[in-house]
Amino acid sequence: MTDVNLAMINTMDVKSVFKTINPRKSRGPDGVSGKVLKACNEQLFHVFSRLYNWSLNSHEVAAIWKRSLIHPLAKIGNPRMLNDYRPIVLTAVPMKCFEKLVKCEILNETNDEADPYQFAYRPKRGVEDAITTLLHKILVHLESANAYARVLFLDFSSAFNTIKPHILMEKVRVILR
Repeated sequence: MTDVNLAMINTMDVKSVFKTINPRKSRGPDGVSGKVLKACNEQLFHVFSRLYNWSLNSHEVAAIWKRSLIHPLAKIGNPRMLNDYRPIVLTAVPMKCFEKLVKCEILNETNDEADPYQFAYRPKRGVEDAITTLLHKILVHLESANAYARVLFLDFSSAFNTIKPHILMEKVRVILR
């Protein structure tokens, strides 16, 4: 297999991403503050451009950037069950910036191939667009003689709260063997 550089992170893109960092966000496990990256943007964007490009070319990510801190945050005043919490995941700010840059690169390459009915994770598209499109398709279909429509909605919002981590980890270990 030949080693091909598919993308290079542009230093100006790194600079612009660093400018958009919210300095009030919590720092990740690496301890690097978004406030520092934003304030020292001019001094750091070249260094991080080189780090990001090294990571892309070597197909490796710094170990500290792979780590996350997960904190449970209560949804209600007096939590009593697992569903009363939502997880907050703190990842390294430089990794978030890297992910944003890679995402932009991927979207630039794949946007023409995207399914027009995909509404999640696309800019300027949301739940309202999905509902409007679905309703339009149903109404157009129902204008035909003897037509009917059935719609099934599933809510997976709390599905991950029922996962038992120790069982999941055992299954992952079996798959990886």
